[in-house]
Amino acid sequence: MKKFKPVVKLLARSVMKSSADESFLLIEYFSLDLGMTKLIIHTNLLDKPREFFSLLISKGFPANVAKNVRKQLIDKLCEHCDNTFILTKKPGFIGDSYISPCGKIWGSDDKYGPIIQPEYQNNLPAVSKKDSLQNWQDNLAVYAIYSSRLMLGLCSAFSAFLLKDSGIESGGFHFFGMSSVGKSTVLLFSASAYGSPEYVNTMKFTDKAGQELAQAHNDALLCLDELKLADSNPKKAAEKTQGVTYVLASGRGTKYSKNYEKQRGSDEWRVIFLSAGERSLKQHAADGGISRLEGEEARAIDIPADTGSGHGIFETIPMEVGSSSELVQNIAVLCNQYHGTAQYAFLKKYVSQRKANPEKMKQYLNQRIEFFLKMHNVDKNNGVEIRTAKRFALAYAAGALASKYKVLPFDKKDIMKGISRCYQDACAYLDEGDIKPVPKVVRIPDKLLHLLSTVDVVDLDKDKSLSSDEIDELAVFKKKIDGVSVLALKSDVLKEIEPNRLQRRLLLEHLAAQGMLLRDATGKNTRAVRKGVGRRYCFVKKCI
Repeated sequence: MKKFKPVVKLLARSVMKSSADESFLLIEYFSLDLGMTKLIIHTNLLDKPREFFSLLISKGFPANVAKNVRKQLIDKLCEHCDNTFILTKKPGFIGDSYISPCGKIWGSDDKYGPIIQPEYQNNLPAVSKKDSLQNWQDNLAVYAIYSSRLMLGLCSAFSAFLLKDSGIESGGFHFFGMSSVGKSTVLLFSASAYGSPEYVNTMKFTDKAGQELAQAHNDALLCLDELKLADSNPKKAAEKTQGVTYVLASGRGTKYSKNYEKQRGSDEWRVIFLSAGERSLKQHAADGGISRLEGEEARAIDIPADTGSGHGIFETIPMEVGSSSELVQNIAVLCNQYHGTAQYAFLKKYVSQRKANPEKMKQYLNQRIEFFLKMHNVDKNNGVEIRTAKRFALAYAAGALASKYKVLPFDKKDIMKGISRCYQDACAYLDEGDIKPVPKVVRIPDKLLHLLSTVDVVDLDKDKSLSSDEIDELAVFKKKIDGVSVLALKSDVLKEIEPNRLQRRLLLEHLAAQGMLLRDATGKNTRAVRKGVGRRYCFVKKCI
């Protein structure tokens, strides 16, 4: 029989920051099957040799070790140790470093840690890695080009890492629609940045377990599928979904018994969540006869999963794919084959750059966020509007950064186009409810027709005397763009003529389809007409 020398080494001890903290040790022991293996134990186990070795044996330590040898090993572990490590109750950012639920650490200068406490590891998400980043990009991520919903979901997966630096509150998006639309695919696709389909959770849990789940997803993406599982009773289902989304966005758990608080402490988190269900959160509230809480619509945003294009969650589908349902099935298979590499690639660069120059990173994020807000003419004096828009703006900033890091195989224009579409659809639903298809006949407001038919309009191609500020004050002016004579209308003027956002959107869709509205190269309804002058709606003069 082969002889071996039993080994148990003390590597480091935990740092205690208050009298309420408990002491832990990081040890390394010899396992018959795994070789040298690390383990965290309560320090008080050293005073209970029988329990200590019982634990080690259950984890592969040889059982036939003599009592005197066991005593020597315990005595060795009781010696003073200068090496320390930080214990944390949750994954995410700890100072300048980031710890993943799988234990992988980026940006730490410590030899050991930070480490998640053993009792907090039960609810950790199933972070895993399979195949290469390149194959994930080429075979799976590429499909976001065909779907604004997939683009938003995927960028949201990275935006969770930016919550701390951006200062934006926790929150998320709820995709709703019929079962055949593909809303659950948005969650699987987005989760592929972190791991396999096992990363996605369902709503079948208690309030307390939900809070523990949120803390386990700190500074990460939380996916919740099948909101219909919340409860069979409509009122209870409405109350539960409202409670869950509110608590997730608040970033702080509800207080329970003193014994529970003593065991766990208070739960806190920063999280971006994606959820899916057949009913919108607005509809859940109506079904249960309750009102949505103040600001809830800005924290948990309803997005119709169906894009209205006839392809479910997709605006278009690749030529080689027969149908959107076939593409949804393909994506589900691909999520099992390629996953988890994007998170590693993004965090490696992001944590390094923010550690080297945190202010520069914050400045970059703020610039991307402000750019999105400016592109969508967001009213910063409207609290709900600015908070809603910032949720999408953060996703855009994350997507732009992931593109810069070459983690996402798209450019910033592709990312803006997808997220902008989701933002517009969410705003339309927030105002009016279900998005309706563009009707065949849309009535053009008389006031708009009168304004565009006015003969006395400044022609900028002839009048060169006006400054940019003077031009910006004009409600409408004439100019040639790409050889086409247009009437450039100030966006605020159109808002006054048609204040209803949904009707305004339908009007613009109709005018563009009729060739009366000249969109820009990316498909936006407004265009840049001159340096120093705000973007305008450009109506083709010959069509008016």
